[in-house]
Amino acid sequence: MSKLDLVFKEKSKRILNVYCTAGYPALDSTMKVMASLQKNGADIIELGMPYSDPLADGEVIQVSSIKALANGMNIAVLFDQIKDMRKSISIPVILMGYMNPILQYGFENFCKKHNTAIILASHNMEEVTRLCDSVIMMSNGKITDQGSPESLLKKYGKKKLEDVFLKIARDKDNL
Repeated sequence: MSKLDLVFKEKSKRILNVYCTAGYPALDSTMKVMASLQKNGADIIELGMPYSDPLADGEVIQVSSIKALANGMNIAVLFDQIKDMRKSISIPVILMGYMNPILQYGFENFCKKHNTAIILASHNMEEVTRLCDSVIMMSNGKITDQGSPESLLKKYGKKKLEDVFLKIARDKDNL
């Protein structure tokens, strides 16, 4: 059972899910912020991958993303910072962001490197289908369906899948 599944099994109510932007307030603060969140009761951390044009996010996340990018944060730096996170962070960590920076990094490389879950606000379904093991469809913060990318693509068609958030799990033991 994944770390994420355990949280929902053990705490069916009042789960504290906290978002923070990688590289904010300083480039080297990502792990410190996550450790503080864990120490102070967070059950799940959504770690935002900053993006230069986060239109789907509110003003606070937009400002923190701009600052994190100005600090030098990018996908490669993020992966370097979190490569040993399981030595100190035991709660589930879900990467959250947009497809554009992932495509710049290289989608295949991203999927090979990351060992957490990810929620994407925009994505290329063909790449998701080719490279990812399982997908959970979400709409308005609620899980609407889950399965292999191929089964969901067949069930809903390309248009439907492009309209929802995806959580892509490659190594569910680390979620």
